Formats: sequence, structure tokens, C-alpha cells
Amino acid sequence: MISAENDPDVGPVAGATAKKLRIGLHVPYAANDVTLRIMEPSGPVLGTVITAMGGTGTDYFTTYGTAQVIVNSLLAYGFRVIDRKWAGEGWFGVSAPFEISHERCVLMFRWVRSNYAGRLIVLGQSGGAEEVARYLAHYDGGDVLDRAVMSCGPVMAHLQYACGVAPPEWVDQHKKLVPPGLSIDLMHASGGTLCPIMPVGASRGTLVRSSLLYSGVTLRYPKTFVHFVFGRDDTTAAHAHGIKFARSVESRKTIEWAPGSHLLYESAAGRAAMLAAVVAGLKQPAV
Repeated sequence: MISAENDPDVGPVAGATAKKLRIGLHVPYAANDVTLRIMEPSGPVLGTVITAMGGTGTDYFTTYGTAQVIVNSLLAYGFRVIDRKWAGEGWFGVSAPFEISHERCVLMFRWVRSNYAGRLIVLGQSGGAEEVARYLAHYDGGDVLDRAVMSCGPVMAHLQYACGVAPPEWVDQHKKLVPPGLSIDLMHASGGTLCPIMPVGASRGTLVRSSLLYSGVTLRYPKTFVHFVFGRDDTTAAHAHGIKFARSVESRKTIEWAPGSHLLYESAAGRAAMLAAVVAGLKQPAV
């Protein structure tokens, strides 16, 4: 269930408006709010881009000056930009099981699709890339999105490896996934900072079922072109988990590396790569 109302948090872009969506989940799980800053280009609208910042989604892209550069550039190209920010714990946390909490994102994406016609592209950074990847893999988002751009993510391909010491086979696989010439500190491959989102003492089975690459997920998206951009200097667990998902996608995709860290939008070359990945969507027909 979704209810929508106008919101005063319009952000730094002149002429922007904002909507607050209250998204209900299954009883007994509490509803959560997501605020959408809606920014229109000065000329004809060529498409809509949803921007999804990382972590649990509790910041806007336009919260960060360097990320706002990308937003400004998208507007200059002629895109409508919808910049989302989740309230409270964000789109996932300890208040609901993972498979339930992510339905918040699904309902948000569907609301945007039902209210804005034309080309629809999503740009997700880190945890925002996870948000996009789960929509594609677990909820048939490939029937809705024209293009999905994931920067430095997704981050939870295998939660059973993220919570605890990575086993030798994951470390070996991690080495093979990273292109020649890139050096990633393998101590980060386990990514233990993700563990607080899981229930205390969660079993390995729970972690496996909560992973992005759980058995049986959808990995072919005939209607959606998927573009991955990784930072060459990203030493976080996101690099390993993101590449694993990227390699697993069975339909049209591009995987590239740009100069920069995990916060790819902080480097000029990283911003340029992220922007180019989105703008390339103008060359493909809308779903």
C-alpha cells in the first residue's frame, strides 16, 4: 500500500518539487517513508532517472556536492531526475526480514513507473546498486526498467561470506574476479560491516536465503541493459560482491572500471563514467 503527499524537502535545485511516499509492508511490519526530490530539465524530457545513494538509502544524491554534479549534468542532458531518500533505518534494517523489507523499494520503483511515462533509468551507488540489483533479480524489475546503472555494487551477492571470515574458496574466487593489474586488499572480502543488518545469531541458511544471488533468482533481463561501473581503487567488499553479480548476469551488460575509490562520484573520472553509463541509455528504445 502506498500513499503520497507533497513534501517541503525539495533540495538545492531551483524549481524542484518533492513527494513523500508512505509505503506499507505486511502486518506486523511498520510502514516506512521515502521522499522523492523531483527535478525537471529546462527543455523537453528525454527520460526519467532515479538516483539511489548508498548505505541503507538514508541520503540523497544531492546531499553530496560531488554527486550533485552528476544530477546537474543529467538535467542538462534533458533527463528528469528523481532523487530518493528513505526515512528511519532506510530500505532495509533490523525491523523486518530482508525479503520483506526490500518490498519497500519494489513499491517505490513501481510508483515511479506508474506516474512517469517514457524511458526509465536507475543509477544506484553501492547500497543503492544493491537496491537496483534486488529489484531486477528478485522482483522482475527487468520488465520495468530500460537501463540499470550500478556503481560500486551491488554489495551483498553472498551474505554467508559477508558475515564472518570468508572461506578459502571465496578468497580464491575473489582473486579470479578482479581484472589483472588491480590490487584489492583481501581482508575486505568478508565485509563484516554488513552483519548488523542481520538478526543476531542468524544461521548460515538465513544468510544464504537473504543473499542477492540466492538460488533461483532471475539473471536474464531482455528488456533492460545493465551497466556496471567499478572504482579501480575500491578495496571494499562491494568490489568482490559486485563483480560476482555482474559476471552472473546473463543478458546484455557492460562491465567497466574507472579511476576512483568506492565513492566513485568523488573523482572527476568516476563521475564522467557514471554519467556516460546513464546517457548511453538515450541510444536504446524505451521499454
